[in-house]
Amino acid sequence: MKIGFYSRLLVHGFVAFLALLFAFPNLYPESPVIEVNQAVKDFCLQCQLKQGNISFIRIEPLDDSQLIFFSSTDDQLLARDYLTSHVSPEVATFSLNLKSEVPSWFAAIGARPMKLGLDLRGGVHFLIEVDAKSAQSKTAEGDLDAVKNHMIDHGLRYQSFAISADQAAANIDFKDNAQLMLALPALKQSFSSFSFMTASDTQIHVSAKLETDAHVQKLIVEQTMESLNKRVNELGVAEAVIQKQGDSHISVDLPGVQDIARAKSLIGKTATLKFQIVKTTPTKDSELREDLSGNQYHLEPNVVLTGQSIIYANAIMSEHGPQVQIQLDTQSGREFNRFTRSHIKDRLAVTYVEQVPNPKFNPNDASSPKFIDHMRVISAPVIQSALGYSFVITGMSDMKEAEDLSMLLRAGALAAPIRIVEETTIGPSLGEANIEKGTQSLLFGSLIVLLFMTIYYRFFGFVANIALMVNVMMILSALSLLDATLTLPGIAGIVLTVGMAVDANVLIYERIREELRQNRSSYQSIEIGYDKALSTIVDANLTTLIVAFVLFGLGSGTVKGFAVTLSIGILVSMYSSICITRLLVDWRYGNRPDLKLSIGI
Repeated sequence: MKIGFYSRLLVHGFVAFLALLFAFPNLYPESPVIEVNQAVKDFCLQCQLKQGNISFIRIEPLDDSQLIFFSSTDDQLLARDYLTSHVSPEVATFSLNLKSEVPSWFAAIGARPMKLGLDLRGGVHFLIEVDAKSAQSKTAEGDLDAVKNHMIDHGLRYQSFAISADQAAANIDFKDNAQLMLALPALKQSFSSFSFMTASDTQIHVSAKLETDAHVQKLIVEQTMESLNKRVNELGVAEAVIQKQGDSHISVDLPGVQDIARAKSLIGKTATLKFQIVKTTPTKDSELREDLSGNQYHLEPNVVLTGQSIIYANAIMSEHGPQVQIQLDTQSGREFNRFTRSHIKDRLAVTYVEQVPNPKFNPNDASSPKFIDHMRVISAPVIQSALGYSFVITGMSDMKEAEDLSMLLRAGALAAPIRIVEETTIGPSLGEANIEKGTQSLLFGSLIVLLFMTIYYRFFGFVANIALMVNVMMILSALSLLDATLTLPGIAGIVLTVGMAVDANVLIYERIREELRQNRSSYQSIEIGYDKALSTIVDANLTTLIVAFVLFGLGSGTVKGFAVTLSIGILVSMYSSICITRLLVDWRYGNRPDLKLSIGI
């Protein structure tokens, strides 16, 4: 036996050990849990579960919450329904989740179970349409305010400045034509992004030059994807898949999410905050807004602060009810402090702004917006002292509203209004059924291959079977290390790889048989068999690998899942079918050149 054998044994043995180590976490199941966020510290969770005769495995405390573990999703849903109906949201809130049972020491070395796709784990799929035109109209509205302020600052007098419903145009009325002719050239010179036209002798129509090219739309969709990713992280979905589809659509897969209504609500909201001074007496340009109780407020049009200046938000329960703690960035905090210092004893309204579908939307009317702003006043406290970088917002109806608001503020406003155009829900039981069917197909397919190889090629078939098991183990560990997502088509890719892995061994073994028929020695037959078959194996697998790369590049969703497992399987199978089998064959026949080969002839 050559000295090189021991170095190869060490290297391939170490590789097989790593594959086993990183594949092992996939054997641990995920347990259905309820995450309990307690607002009241002395709330007895265990007492409530016993009172409702709810069966559970254990309660595990976290930093600021608790986890209740259950043996099945049926028990989990039963417990959630009971707790939400018997416990006030001001005392505790409950959310469904799945928790991995993998020991912490696996995570310490970077070993973790591979992600399961929507079809295996259950969850919800959203196809979201991004309205880039509305986002540009919203930007144009801010620019129109700049036009208005420019006229005031430069003494260009006007009688009214009316912004259109789509927020991308405005009509400016003047007292006479002389004032119009004075303002028109000054506005054209200062604002090249707008088109100014005389609608009459005393009116100018100003409209935004909205960009409609693909580059602007691409940027808006990418910004929306970033915001959606932040919101998904706030929901606690660590294995979400967010992908761009086409020019204006985004696909969002949320595996394991069971509280689908809340996920849909939080992901789809286009909301932020505005802080405006409340006027004591209404004026022509004041904005009329209401709170939940129907109280009306006349607000100054100038916005003091927006949600974009908020860098941190957290919901808490205090003696005054639900609150949201706010922290501003340095620049905004300094300006807000200066403003509130000069407006002590004035009322400052906190307005919640959400974009909702326009019930009067007319697709045949280009000026009809798909979405309109829905505003309501959360609270309007009196400024008692100068506010700075940190303060609290009160006025929420319950703790859930406070938590949702804080989540939206942390994640940030969406770059454009969105609309969920497709929604698909897959239950956990269906996901378990898919896993069972996929596992059975893999086991049955592997069993048939193992039996055939053992019967037909004897000891060499047994060697190929060992390499095949190492192959599957390495695929699972590679999926875990690469943080890839396994889907049902991905399992099909693994099954296909099983057949392709032994195909390489069949080529090698048939070549060895051919050399034996030509009366070559056992050692020569093995050497020639592996050497001559190598080029054929590489060519065959390379063409399949190219197809897999094309599928990954052009496909989406489940097609990509198939391409990923197929690509990994091809690369791993070339290693296992050549290197692993050659190591075992050399161990058996390396120092016995005259020993008859057990290869089925």
